[in-house]
Amino acid sequence: MKITVLGTGHMGAALATALQRTPHDVYLRGSKQGSITCIDLCQSLDLKEATDHDLFESDIVFFVMPSSFIESAAEKIKGFNGIIISVVGIDNYLTDEKKSSLSASETVAQLIPTAKVVHGFTWMSAETVQDSNKTIKPSVVHCSDDSAALDKVCNLTREMGFKPVQAGRLINARFAEAAGFLWGAIAIEEGYGLDTFFEVHLEKSK
Repeated sequence: MKITVLGTGHMGAALATALQRTPHDVYLRGSKQGSITCIDLCQSLDLKEATDHDLFESDIVFFVMPSSFIESAAEKIKGFNGIIISVVGIDNYLTDEKKSSLSASETVAQLIPTAKVVHGFTWMSAETVQDSNKTIKPSVVHCSDDSAALDKVCNLTREMGFKPVQAGRLINARFAEAAGFLWGAIAIEEGYGLDTFFEVHLEKSK
């Protein structure tokens, strides 16, 4: 598959690193084509920068950014009909009274209705995503209104070295995104550290 990580911050770099553990073609893209941050990161990770054409030709696009950038980023790939994995950063999105009651992932789905949106990777740090040497696989909760896209993303998550957990429809991203705040309270406020992650014990395989 052709996979593009849209977002070159700490988490975007970590996801790109994790994706290099898979057999897929991985591309990076910053806020605009030719951005210095993206070029530097591509050189560091030995990856290609995604052109506008690459973005629209991707099978999967990781949407990795703070919620304040959702609308401007969505405008760049309006009409995209592949899979978007929504990895919107933990910030004030859920507590901002000016926002709707939708999760960030649901908002992405509204802004890009042609895409198949899958939520994921919002209750762990970039350090955990990047680390391939953990003896216990961190759990990644995924939810989506498209069952085929959900299955495909779960398979990709396994290839990246994580344990995917299917959590139903996209509306449940509201709970998954809120769990990111819980992770922050445990890892940062209580001092457990950025390597803290959640592991869901499954009694039956999915």
